[in-house]
Amino acid sequence: MFAHPLRKLERANCAPTAHRTAEVTASLSFGTALATDAQEDIIMSTPSAVQNPRSTASIAGHPIHPMLIPFPVAFFVGTLATDLAFLRNNNEFWASAGLWLLGAGLVMAALAAVVGLIDFIGESRIRALPAAWQHMIGNVVLVLIELFNFYRRLGGDSSAIVPTGLALSLIATLLLLFNGWMGWQMVYRHRVGISDQTTVR
Repeated sequence: MFAHPLRKLERANCAPTAHRTAEVTASLSFGTALATDAQEDIIMSTPSAVQNPRSTASIAGHPIHPMLIPFPVAFFVGTLATDLAFLRNNNEFWASAGLWLLGAGLVMAALAAVVGLIDFIGESRIRALPAAWQHMIGNVVLVLIELFNFYRRLGGDSSAIVPTGLALSLIATLLLLFNGWMGWQMVYRHRVGISDQTTVR
């Protein structure tokens, strides 16, 4: 049987049409992908609709609290190191060094606490974070412990260092680890003080 000539013509016309449809669909898909990429670039390079919790106490957009925190951390950990050295050789130099380190740590901790309190009071979204409360309470307890530790050493009695002072310095160092972890939670999980401006490309 031979196919009707009209049917042959219909099949011949349909083949190019299907090919053209596929080309148009591919072009539209490619164009949509490009448009989506462009939209993502625009969204990521502009401030987010929901901005990150901001730091009230800052200089040119840089939070001050993280700038001050390393000082009391270094001084208080240094106090523990001098206490261990004093325990080993009973040299008065280490007792004196520990007292100076404690005093410097308390001064810098007070400055960091004031700036941190400004951030805490100035941003309601920070106050809503459990990690912020734990960080603040932990630092208050830390300062009270080190203040008591400093007061006991003022008399120059070596018994204020071993064993009580050494134990207090160790507890303070462990508290520093906890408080640092809570601070990490605030910054890296809740993006406190992180800039809202993000650039992908």
